[in-house]
Amino acid sequence: MLPTKRHLFSGLALAIILVWVSHRSQSLRPAQPTLTVSTTGSWQQDGAYPGELFLNATGIRLWGSWSGADDYTGTIELGPFPAPRMLRFGLSGYPNRGGNDLQARLDGTAETISLKDVDIGERWRVVDLELPSAWVGRPIRISGRDQAKGAGGWFGISEPLHG
Repeated sequence: MLPTKRHLFSGLALAIILVWVSHRSQSLRPAQPTLTVSTTGSWQQDGAYPGELFLNATGIRLWGSWSGADDYTGTIELGPFPAPRMLRFGLSGYPNRGGNDLQARLDGTAETISLKDVDIGERWRVVDLELPSAWVGRPIRISGRDQAKGAGGWFGISEPLHG
């Protein structure tokens, strides 16, 4: 028995849905699973505002300076780790607020690149930043400082992501 147009259409629709579901369910993975992280003040693992989960980030370490209040402050440093061509990480909160700073630094030099983005709010967004070709493979650190006070005076970051 030959398939009808209806069967062909149903099969094609099912295939498209399965590809979409497979793509959407791909989890993010850490690019540097043994990455060293140091924090001061209110920065702590899972310290970002819990308003919205970081989707597809199962097993990804996240840090935030919120930790219960917008006025909390502190610092975070991730690394060193070898610089990829494209640095990918999760970002949350308000990194552009006055007093907040987030940057990548080529280890052992004064060369930095700002990692600030638009204020994201109480959600997570994956950010991709192309690093200078001269940095690729060399050790870098990601440094964050929260000195902002008042509403939106916090931000969060994930460990670097694979991909």
